[in-house]
Amino acid sequence: VHGGCWIDGGRVDYNYYGVKLAQLGYATATVDYRLADQARYPAAVDDVRNAIQWLKDHAKTYNIDPSRIALLGGSAGGHLVELIGYSANTPTKQHPEGPGPKLKAIVAFYGWSDLTDPAVRDFYWDEAFLGKKYADAPELYKKASPITHVSKQSPPTILLQGTIDAVVPLSQSVKLAKALDAHNVPYVYAPFEGQFHAFDYFKDTTERSLYFIEKFLAEYL
Repeated sequence: VHGGCWIDGGRVDYNYYGVKLAQLGYATATVDYRLADQARYPAAVDDVRNAIQWLKDHAKTYNIDPSRIALLGGSAGGHLVELIGYSANTPTKQHPEGPGPKLKAIVAFYGWSDLTDPAVRDFYWDEAFLGKKYADAPELYKKASPITHVSKQSPPTILLQGTIDAVVPLSQSVKLAKALDAHNVPYVYAPFEGQFHAFDYFKDTTERSLYFIEKFLAEYL
């Protein structure tokens, strides 16, 4: 699930991981979702959920095991995969009856985990995504925060984060790791020392990221 602060990007952005993971034997798909200028939250959440459901509905056609689905995403995509993974039983507009699709594992690159945090809640892309400023809708920001939905049923998670990320502070992954630990959810926290936002777009860090992802999926998926 691609990033772009919910206002940019497209599914081709993650072709690299899709191809590499397919070469390892995983069935992979990259996902588009409506950006903020097309539709506000929860449209992007609904679109990714619907993509998962579509894959489950066509599992036989594409040789997919519907009981073993993991989500991978970065930045805004990291936020979305965390939110969907942890709020599987939370109804949305497209799934008013609940629950959402269950996931087996989450791979999140530098995703926003707590949109109510003063360090991140006043960026312009938050307002674009949610349609309101934090000061006017704190409960909306809380609802849209993955950390709000963490429970003992949450899927195992790997968090990959640059330590000098100025877009998504390191504290976002640290806070989420603590929440997962508190609920006894298996997780891997992999800080990349001296790396900025979107660090995995460079060859050496991409290969290192794939190493962590491969080991994680081999154990939990």
